[in-house]
Amino acid sequence: MLDENLPFFSVKPSSSENPFINPILLGGNGLEPRPVYSLRRLDPSLPNAKNCYAIALYDSHNSEILYGQVVVRPEWTQPTLSTVEIRAQNSGPTSQTPAVPESFSVQLCNPDNQVVIKQKSGTWNNSTYWKFEIPVNSFRVPSSSVLDQSQNAPALSNSTPKITFKWKRDGKLSRDIACYLIGKSTDGKKRKEPDITVAYYKGGKTLTLYEPNMRRIEVEDTKGLEIVLLLSAVVIKDIFFNASREMFNIVPSKATIGRSKSLSEVPSNISGNISGNTNPHYSRPDVNFQNLSNSVISSTISTDWSSKNEVDLETENLRKFIASEEMIKKKSEEDEERLVREMIRAEDEEFRRRESELEKETERLRKKFGTDMATQNHGKTYTSPTPEPKLFRFSGKTLPTGLRVPPLVNGFLEAAARREHKPTNNSNSQSSTQCIAGTGLMNIVQKVQGKKSFQL
Repeated sequence: MLDENLPFFSVKPSSSENPFINPILLGGNGLEPRPVYSLRRLDPSLPNAKNCYAIALYDSHNSEILYGQVVVRPEWTQPTLSTVEIRAQNSGPTSQTPAVPESFSVQLCNPDNQVVIKQKSGTWNNSTYWKFEIPVNSFRVPSSSVLDQSQNAPALSNSTPKITFKWKRDGKLSRDIACYLIGKSTDGKKRKEPDITVAYYKGGKTLTLYEPNMRRIEVEDTKGLEIVLLLSAVVIKDIFFNASREMFNIVPSKATIGRSKSLSEVPSNISGNISGNTNPHYSRPDVNFQNLSNSVISSTISTDWSSKNEVDLETENLRKFIASEEMIKKKSEEDEERLVREMIRAEDEEFRRRESELEKETERLRKKFGTDMATQNHGKTYTSPTPEPKLFRFSGKTLPTGLRVPPLVNGFLEAAARREHKPTNNSNSQSSTQCIAGTGLMNIVQKVQGKKSFQL
């Protein structure tokens, strides 16, 4: 309870005498809570209550007054099996897997109306929510005209404006949900008003109504809105937060004993056909919560069993079709693989043939040209050419050098050579001078040769 001054409904646990009846008390405004409704569930021991979840809201003082009820049946999906799994089952019929439906309907009584609550799966930044609509006008206008009485009630007309609500989690991991007024069907896309909180369901036990915001809702059937809020909150808590086989009274058959799974392992946002009748021109389910007798779900259950047999037959035909398709696919893959192998073998043979022709041509050319060339060049040696040294004479001696001697040096050397033959008075001084001159010239020549070699 958020505020003791706000009206709230408290769902009490069932007693040992009536394990399938939960009293609902109304409190708030500082008053002591008093019983106003009685929430009834189906007895799972009844044979006709299998594969069904159903609750109803009765008056707490008069058990014959029914305000509304909800009947939800799980969706049956065919699991996708691999070839190995089909062979492991000896090609027998595969069992169907139950899944939580994406929508359910709240049926109101007097006036008759069906409110469909649809689940909208969340994304990475938005949580899952449940959306429904309440018509603005629900009651007929008093008229003595037979034509007016033959027409559909305003609640069943598509032209009647509707108020849109949504249940949303209070947090990503929270099990508390809040109901918001998000707009009207005639508002258009340019509406910028924020969502208005109208109810808060906490802990699966207390439903608090925001009375100031409830007064802003422009609907005629405020009692019907109250019943829809109560029943939808209980159903969302039961089948979406605590989904299990026991909740739907699912009994495994002989084909599913070995591989039965709980509904909690099946994601609740599986896409598929929406269970329940979404047509506004509906017929009320044949569910009697007063006596809880064997006629609880009489006509609808028999229809479900016949439809289940048709589904099994269709499943068997589909399995045979899938098996034939797999055989055709396997045969085509084998043919394609054989064709690829033949292409690879042909390319290999062509490559070997070309290699053999190339070797033969190479051998022919070697025999034709290689032997003659070897015979002609036999006994010959190849040496790299070396430059012949240049010679010049000095003092009757021949000096080898690989350099070109400039004319100035040649002239100087020739003049020195002529001085060798001139007579002098002192032969010793002449010989010593010649020796010194010869030695100096030799040093000059050697220096010039070294410098030229370094530059080269």
